[in-house]
Amino acid sequence: MVTAKLQELPKHITQRIAFKAALWIKMDTDEVQTISNPACKMVNYLAVCQSWRHQCIPLYCQEISISFDKKHKTIEESHYWQATMHDVVRVSGQRFVRKVYLNIPLSQLINGRFQKLLCLPPHCDSVFPNVQTVSLKLFGSNLDGELANAELLESIDMLSKQIKTMFPNGKQLEISSSVLYGSDFPQGIQDYFDILVSKLMSGITGLVYNTQREFFERVPLPQVTGLVNITYMECYKPDPFLQLIFNNRDTLKSINMELLAPKTLARMFSADRYQLNTEKQNAIMVFERLERLRIICYEYGPVQDTRIHIHGAPFPNLKRLVFYHPYIFASDILFRGNYDKLEYLKLSLDSEGIERMFEDGIFRVERFRALLYMGMDINLRHQTVSPEFGKQLCHVLWSLAPRRQNLSVDLLSFPYKETFIQELATSAACDMATQKNSNNQELQSLESIRYLRIGSLDLDIHETIQILRHLPNISQLKINPKTIDTNKSRYLQDFVNTKYVDSAFHQFHPLAPCLRHVLFDQAVYSDMEGASHFAAILAILCPKIDSVRWRMSSGVFEDCCKATAASKAYSKYTERLGLVDWFKGS
Repeated sequence: MVTAKLQELPKHITQRIAFKAALWIKMDTDEVQTISNPACKMVNYLAVCQSWRHQCIPLYCQEISISFDKKHKTIEESHYWQATMHDVVRVSGQRFVRKVYLNIPLSQLINGRFQKLLCLPPHCDSVFPNVQTVSLKLFGSNLDGELANAELLESIDMLSKQIKTMFPNGKQLEISSSVLYGSDFPQGIQDYFDILVSKLMSGITGLVYNTQREFFERVPLPQVTGLVNITYMECYKPDPFLQLIFNNRDTLKSINMELLAPKTLARMFSADRYQLNTEKQNAIMVFERLERLRIICYEYGPVQDTRIHIHGAPFPNLKRLVFYHPYIFASDILFRGNYDKLEYLKLSLDSEGIERMFEDGIFRVERFRALLYMGMDINLRHQTVSPEFGKQLCHVLWSLAPRRQNLSVDLLSFPYKETFIQELATSAACDMATQKNSNNQELQSLESIRYLRIGSLDLDIHETIQILRHLPNISQLKINPKTIDTNKSRYLQDFVNTKYVDSAFHQFHPLAPCLRHVLFDQAVYSDMEGASHFAAILAILCPKIDSVRWRMSSGVFEDCCKATAASKAYSKYTERLGLVDWFKGS
């Protein structure tokens, strides 16, 4: 019956069915899949029904995870089909696979039994022609016994050849490990891993490297050139990768690094680090083609060292910057040459970092004119800041990037909420004056905002209305709703008061005429009934809202909202509230 009706279903529906079936496979914890498992039935449909195969295979097999034990699950695997090579071949899925995860226990690598993992049925195509990314994970614990050097070397050579043969067009290599060991861990295993990495890196253009600190104390990488992107996680020993970055500085388009020492970043593009011949002291290397840079530093906090003076502009064509790192430079070196090119900027700053941004001229009105996304995670916990500091910061948050469409602001322990809203009103007045005195038809700064998230700053309904008044084109709003005011025992009753709702309607409707989706973010400790009144009033004032969602406990919140919408207090607006989806969100 199902297969007979398949042709009548839209393609995206059948693909979603296939995707869900792929997830079902991962939920089966039995050694052998039972016939009652929907995923098992799905594989049968794919094998025997041409219609299912034609419509579903491309999505079903796009990313697969191959491992010895189907019980072994990792975070990466949770969204993909956990299969064997036989499973993929059975549904003729080789040509649809784009990414493959290989999970190999070290014990299987040492004894050579890993070949069973990559074994294919006889007389079938052994090539996966469209695989672009190969992700290899080695795992194990407490390996003992003497290491048979010759046999291990042979196994490594065989594994690298099999991977290269089966996935000939793979250009992105991901290497990771999850290995715990004791004193009986075979000596010299690191050397053999280095050999494996060297063999696999031949011909690739992208490298993702993520290992545990204890496993590989050194990684002498081969002299590979032509890399387009490099990702290095848990960067305990950065020197080999700094050298790799240096070797590929003319081709790299993306660098993603997690660092432990803040000064590692300066070493990354310092010409002195590589003993280059330069006329100026503290000169830098230039990454002409680099477009994406993501730097995370685990030891985030006050930097005790003197600020670093480096000359030049290392990233003149940068378009995307994520920077969770103490700002250690005595200039705007990271932004030189790319102020008008950055399209995505995400910063994590404390008060000291913010002051440095002001001192170095980075935080100025309309500084980033090409920026489409701006994310600022501000953490002022245990820090004292003046009202003037708060005003200056808020002014920059609203005016730093005049064309940004997506603004995400997190203000942890920020004491000047009124200033935040007041500076928004000031920016709106400036926009109005600019528009009045100019024939320019471009959108003004606040008119460009489509998506707004305000985190770690509780907003009541009145404050939310004041913000939305100045954002005429906003379509999605994420906030923390303040639904209980400890200074007003009748605060909740104010929401229920019909006179207040009617007054707000006549005063503000239509508010934010483009707003469609509202998400109550980080609202798990708020009062759910109060939040339902909050949501109902927003839906009444904003005529286009069609979905409101509570980030957590959405089912309970949906019930509260439906009960509130049906209550006597909102009887005049029953038809309007009936059009809102209280669960879907976006």
